[in-house]
Amino acid sequence: QVCTSCEDNAEAQGFCVECVEWLCKNCIQAHQRVKFTKDHTVRQKEEVPPAVGGNSQRPVFCPFHKKEQLKLYCETCDKLTCRDCQLQEHKEHRYQFIEEAFQSQKVIIDTLISKLMEKNKYIKFTGDQIQNRILEVNQNQKQVEQDIKVAIFTLMVEINKKGKALLNQLEKCERILLYLFCHEMSLAFQDPVPLTVPDYYKIITRPMDLSHIKRKLQLNGSPHYSHPEEFVSDVRLIFQNCAEFNE
Repeated sequence: QVCTSCEDNAEAQGFCVECVEWLCKNCIQAHQRVKFTKDHTVRQKEEVPPAVGGNSQRPVFCPFHKKEQLKLYCETCDKLTCRDCQLQEHKEHRYQFIEEAFQSQKVIIDTLISKLMEKNKYIKFTGDQIQNRILEVNQNQKQVEQDIKVAIFTLMVEINKKGKALLNQLEKCERILLYLFCHEMSLAFQDPVPLTVPDYYKIITRPMDLSHIKRKLQLNGSPHYSHPEEFVSDVRLIFQNCAEFNE
């Protein structure tokens, strides 16, 4: 590192904290003789951190003490101060030189960055987990929708199958009823027995006739048959009533 205060390109032996300049041996002696700079802090080259020594930024002076550079950091107030501020308004406060505070803050910031990186990894991991869960839910939803469609289709097939079977049974019952209506001996059973027939409704407690059966075979009839066995039972009841009345 060469001196930045003169043009001799001599090797620097120290660093002025206030002027933020590297000084050779001659410039250090001159610095200490001049009234304006004799109170400046000159550090040995080995004591200057690389991050401070390489900084080419112009010094910043105190807004209250115009000739004093802001070279201190008040830890108590968390602000930059000059020497006079620290001795007056910030008396007995904890403080550091800027380069020392820089290193301390750098450690704190690096630690915070490291923690943030860890949290960022966790957030990314959590985000990936959520995305995977959403994808899984969407896939499950599609599977459920497909299962519902299959169940509805299967149910419709069964309903159609059952409906066709019931229609076939209805057609068979209607053919049987038509055969009974057309039989030459069915005339007496086509309509209800007249009320004038002596003692018929005293003997027969469950009267039945073909017209009543026909009404129950109609899909919109009330009452109607829910099973073919009920139709067979009513047909048998006609002949049972006939046999019982004629005993």
